[in-house]
Amino acid sequence: MQSTYVSKGRWRSRRLGLREVAPTRGKFSYALSAFICLSACSSPEIEEAVATSREYTGTPVASYSDSSGLWRILDKRDESRLTISPCLSRSIGAAFGPEVTFVPPTPQETQRTAQNWLASRGRPCSITGGQLLISPQWEFTYSCRENTAQLSVK
Repeated sequence: MQSTYVSKGRWRSRRLGLREVAPTRGKFSYALSAFICLSACSSPEIEEAVATSREYTGTPVASYSDSSGLWRILDKRDESRLTISPCLSRSIGAAFGPEVTFVPPTPQETQRTAQNWLASRGRPCSITGGQLLISPQWEFTYSCRENTAQLSVK
């Protein structure tokens, strides 16, 4: 009596014409597909915004609150420039509040807030330029005139 052995593993899948994919090869193809899709999203504007954000690495974050909400500000005082964006809690709160949409602040509102923040620190500065990094984060440059009170101390 002759017995026939029928494999229930990968040989059966080959007999049925199914292609076996090694587990690591499948994971690699998913990762490669995701990488290709995400790299297609990159643009010169995004790359510039990321590069600018990296320049602020290690800069202390200041929180500032005014009538329009809570803001995050990173000030590079020695370079006369800062980044400003609404606090994450403001964005999330707006998204999950009674109105589901988040409307980013206008450029004028953001610039006014940056100007008010500088004034609240006792710095007589004026905004000289600005650029949108990634909505709703802005970078502003500013120039400060010397405070007469500081001149008399020297």
